[in-house]
Amino acid sequence: MIRLLVARLGTGLAAVSVALHIAGLGGMAPPWAIVMLALALVCAGCAIHLWHGGTARAWTLMATCSGAMLGIHALMMSTPSGDHGSADMPRDSMGTSTGHTSMGEHATAHLHGQGWDLMHYASAVAVAELLLAVAVLGIGLASRQSQATGQEVPASSPG
Repeated sequence: MIRLLVARLGTGLAAVSVALHIAGLGGMAPPWAIVMLALALVCAGCAIHLWHGGTARAWTLMATCSGAMLGIHALMMSTPSGDHGSADMPRDSMGTSTGHTSMGEHATAHLHGQGWDLMHYASAVAVAELLLAVAVLGIGLASRQSQATGQEVPASSPG
């Protein structure tokens, strides 16, 4: 039962990622919009696989995609681009450049409650997805190792 609930939580997070990628389509140049649509489809695939049972493969896919998304977002948000960003820089749904002059300025702005946009919310969801997937995979690995050595496995383990 716990395993199913955790898989449903993962499905919900993946569905939020789909929605955030679709919401980000507004105002983007066509090449970036195509990339965003493709990423939404990848997130939808994770949601479907997790809904159908949350196998180790599905959790690994979620962890990999979430980690990659965080890396890409960090690169995009730290790209030196001045106050408004260059013309070819990806922009969020409000038309704001997703690039910043430095990571220090970026972090300082957030600490003062400024600069939260769609990419930042998507990054927060990706962090939650990554933490959940790593926890599920870690518990599953520990469970398999316990079974191999003959130790008792907790019944609530999602792996």
